[in-house]
Amino acid sequence: YSFDYTDLISSGRAAGIKTECGPAAATVTDHGQIVVKDTGFWRNYGGWWQAKGGSVYGDDDLRSVIPSSLPTEMSLILPDPTVGNRRGLLSYGVPQPANMLGSNPNAKVSTSLWEIESKYSGQIYDWSFYDNRFNLFTTTAWSSGQPVNYTATDTTNGYKILKSAGSVTSFNYSPSANQFVIFHINGDVTVTNDITVPQGSFLSIIAKGTLTFDPSVTRADGWYVGASLAFPCHDVGNNGCDEDDQQFQGKGSFIGWNSISLERSNQSLNNTQPSELFTYSQDLFLNAPKPMKYYTKHYKPFIP
Repeated sequence: YSFDYTDLISSGRAAGIKTECGPAAATVTDHGQIVVKDTGFWRNYGGWWQAKGGSVYGDDDLRSVIPSSLPTEMSLILPDPTVGNRRGLLSYGVPQPANMLGSNPNAKVSTSLWEIESKYSGQIYDWSFYDNRFNLFTTTAWSSGQPVNYTATDTTNGYKILKSAGSVTSFNYSPSANQFVIFHINGDVTVTNDITVPQGSFLSIIAKGTLTFDPSVTRADGWYVGASLAFPCHDVGNNGCDEDDQQFQGKGSFIGWNSISLERSNQSLNNTQPSELFTYSQDLFLNAPKPMKYYTKHYKPFIP
């Protein structure tokens, strides 16, 4: 005797709910025979993030729940086979947070397992730092919505620094080939379009306030520095996250000196991919123009 209960789990109120962990059928051939079936609710993970080919630092708290349903490597930091990129080191300024990677027993920091508790005590390269540093270089006044004109002088200098005295509500600029553009914003910035940086070019946004990536943005290349970084979820009606976000792919460096808020989530995709994926870019590092570079020397007493 065979019994198929597919209709019970694919119709009515139960439609779409994953309650069966195997075939929705059972067959018995003898009187008194018992067939064991695994039923229950499949877990839908919340949004989580992942890095690739670069290092991650969390000064206070750091957390990403790695799903056990991933079809590939269950690591917070993935290796990047691109020549020049890194394996990545995880460091944190406090003892390792409890359940940092969730409850998945197979979750790990990376294949190399490089992690360390190490409080950062170096130079703070924030808006104020660059506000002083850019006094040594040619800058241009700029405001939100104003076009960016990369001139022959900028080409000769090897960079263009645009300084805004106020917040930018809709940032949507992508540099062209062989352009090296730095935005220094005295306020908040909201990125509202995908940002792409061609190979051999450079882009950086340095915000005094919060740098927000609109839920519609799926890609952003460049160096992004702010007091805080925010990746809000799609929320129609202000009733909480709709959990239908697209994956955000960041390529470059993303630094929030006070906090980084990662809120994206896609209920149907969280089990197999991160909501935010950050990939280190050796190209952007090598193409950083002179105003972004700062050489430091550290002297230690030496007793022969």
